[in-house]
Amino acid sequence: NPLVVKTNKNAMRDFLYSSECARGMIAAMKYGRTGEIYNLGTGKVIAIEQIAVMLCEIYGRSLEFIHEQDGSPQIRCMDMSKSNKELGFVANNGSIRKNLEQTVEWYKANRDTEKFDPFK
Repeated sequence: NPLVVKTNKNAMRDFLYSSECARGMIAAMKYGRTGEIYNLGTGKVIAIEQIAVMLCEIYGRSLEFIHEQDGSPQIRCMDMSKSNKELGFVANNGSIRKNLEQTVEWYKANRDTEKFDPFK
């Protein structure tokens, strides 16, 4: 079964790996000001299509895109200037492909214990 992705495949998004997100949240709790909002991201974008292609290569699945315009912005990228300055947070996201590989490994190792497996 192919992975079916219904979205604007050319949309660009800022993806942050979960461990980096957790590190940013800890920095916000330690150094952030009460009532303030801090963006957590990389400040860099990648096309959703590229993410989906990599994910399918890693998982050994085919890919089917259903192009849909959902009204969301073409590019969503975090402005990291406030988090950089006030929290000292700079994402060390590493390789997106490596992060996806680690995520797929986790899903495969935990698929029997998790209620949600998007690859079934």
